[in-house]
Amino acid sequence: MNKFHIINDELFQRDLKQLIDKYVKKHTDKEPNKDPVWVDQTTNLMWQVDNPEETMNWEEAIEYCKNLTYAGYNDWRLPSIKELTSIIDYSKHLPACKIEEIKSSSYWSASIYASSSDYAWRVDFYDGNVSGYSKSDSYFVRAVRGG
Repeated sequence: MNKFHIINDELFQRDLKQLIDKYVKKHTDKEPNKDPVWVDQTTNLMWQVDNPEETMNWEEAIEYCKNLTYAGYNDWRLPSIKELTSIIDYSKHLPACKIEEIKSSSYWSASIYASSSDYAWRVDFYDGNVSGYSKSDSYFVRAVRGG
């Protein structure tokens, strides 16, 4: 005897949403100031969504993240190149990033370029290009916490 199951649309929608949320989740933190954050469920890193509008050099970027209080947390930092590249999405363009609110531009990482301590790694979310540039250059900043 064949058994047929009727799919309950509400249950299907709920299960589908839970599956999607398991891997990538965007939410607003429950802190009083409601600063938006993006949490990568694969790495458990929490990313700042509202980053500064102005660019800054590498040293300023380090200090900005170190002194940042955002979404009720004060343990933000500049991401390593490994962390920053974890949010590249090469299936996308303008921006090539899992975080939709990111500018299609270059962002600093905390990682120093191995062949010259005057350089640090940065990611260009226009197309996902990763390269080292002078720490005196100015790029955008996206703070991260956790990990």
